[in-house]
Amino acid sequence: MLSIEPYAIMLPKDDPEFKKMVDREVARMIVDNEIHALYRKWFQQPVPTREAGKTLNLNMPMGYILRDSFKYPTDQVPG
Repeated sequence: MLSIEPYAIMLPKDDPEFKKMVDREVARMIVDNEIHALYRKWFQQPVPTREAGKTLNLNMPMGYILRDSFKYPTDQVPG
């Protein structure tokens, strides 16, 4: 059974310029729909394993919480 977990990108705490660059790139990936292609590649198609010649397909469709989070991207955590 899978649980719903938040996704995050970790980056250095005291580097506002780097954070700004990461925020812009993630926003671009969302706007250009590239984020969906990357998700399909890693979670819905066969990916290589450590065992030579073997692949694994998680076959895990994107959940509605993650999908909907792309509509209003933010770095704020509700609390």
